[in-house]
Amino acid sequence: MERPFSYTIYQQGKKLYQNMKVSNLSVNGKTVEGRVMDHKLHKVKLVFNEAKQLSAKYCDCTYAKVYHECPHSAALFIRYMNEGVQEPRKETLRTLYNVYISSKSKPNLKDYQEFESRLLNRLVVLSKEGSWETIKAYCEEIPRITYPINRIHFLVHQMIRSLNTLIKDEKFYDLIFQWGIDSLSWNKNIYFHPYFLNLIQKKEASEVQQICDNLLMQMPLVLNEALCSRILMILSEKSQLSYKEFRQKYDQFKNSEAMIYLEAIDLVNGKDYSSAMKLIQSYQKTHKNMALAKEMKALYEKAWIQCDPSGYVSQLVQRLSYWNPDFSEIIRAKELLKDEWKYISQDIYDKVRKKTDGYSFEQFINEQQEWEYVVQLLYREPTLDNIEVYGKMIQERDEELYAQVLLEALINTADKSRSTKAYEMIIDYLEEYRYRYQDNKRVEYMIYYLKKLNPTKNKLIELLDDVMGEMYGTSD
Repeated sequence: MERPFSYTIYQQGKKLYQNMKVSNLSVNGKTVEGRVMDHKLHKVKLVFNEAKQLSAKYCDCTYAKVYHECPHSAALFIRYMNEGVQEPRKETLRTLYNVYISSKSKPNLKDYQEFESRLLNRLVVLSKEGSWETIKAYCEEIPRITYPINRIHFLVHQMIRSLNTLIKDEKFYDLIFQWGIDSLSWNKNIYFHPYFLNLIQKKEASEVQQICDNLLMQMPLVLNEALCSRILMILSEKSQLSYKEFRQKYDQFKNSEAMIYLEAIDLVNGKDYSSAMKLIQSYQKTHKNMALAKEMKALYEKAWIQCDPSGYVSQLVQRLSYWNPDFSEIIRAKELLKDEWKYISQDIYDKVRKKTDGYSFEQFINEQQEWEYVVQLLYREPTLDNIEVYGKMIQERDEELYAQVLLEALINTADKSRSTKAYEMIIDYLEEYRYRYQDNKRVEYMIYYLKKLNPTKNKLIELLDDVMGEMYGTSD
């Protein structure tokens, strides 16, 4: 093969050709024209002489204007020399798939990623060229290639991006929309059903009504219950009918998942939460693969949280891990419950405190600014440990309240303890309070109260007397 290009330019052009960047190749006498996609679409023309040698090359890129050659003209040259004057080959998804996947005995993750990358590049070119028929063929080929279930959504997403680019052009909108309606009617191209349904939802309410009614007439519930349910949900969103009127109008679909879901919504709106939960549970037991699984779950939680808020949140607490708890579900439940939260918060936070490690719980309470719970906790359990952990939270917000809670904690600790270490901790708190606030009267009152309640605890009395001596400059 003649190479009327520098080595570097030829190799760059070869790469563009291999990546299927060359399109619209046409031959007119001695002139070959085509388009090459790089960062943008370039128009390229090659001129051959009588000896079939390249005599001139033209491209609209800046590089060609300066150096009189470019990778785009090299790519078109390679394509022409490889394919001759034949019509451009028909492009299929399988053609690209065969190169990177099916030709490999054991395709690995890198092979699939390379295929997806090449496909994306090709779809960008096709979208800019307006190659609707080719993109449509690609979409319809997806079920006919052997592809991992956990990666097929990458292909579908790429196809949808291309369809979204095309649909901006009015001349393609009707073609894509009709293709979607046909696919839904015949239950084809199921990977794109959500996309087609989304196109329908964007129509005016009267048009949506007509389209969905026509679709439902063509598809018996037993053949495609999931799709019927999705269409019924679109109808219910656009309809002004009450649930009873809607059910009466579409009585032939009364056993569909959508109708069960709408009935459960009607029960929740009527505050019959228990019946709504039983209805959803019953349906979930008999139907494993549900089109409205997420919606059913969300509605069940809504009914549960209204019917038994404490039970619902307690169930969330049980799922917390000890060392690395995720409190997001509990925070979400708090936001949903709003006013009801104050009636159950103390019980819930007590359960969370027992379920998780102390540091995580302390951080959680602090971030949620649950100062009222902290105060209640210290009044209920006025221990030195709790003062150490939660006292600072109260102290930062209310010094006077901290002093009151601290006194009760010291009294409670002195009353229950029999150890010298505990007595020394009590004295440390008294000293800290004295130096921090310069309030001898309150400290004196604390000492008097502690001595009165613990007259037989000699070591405690001795330590308290030492504090009094330091305060007033006296000694025993």
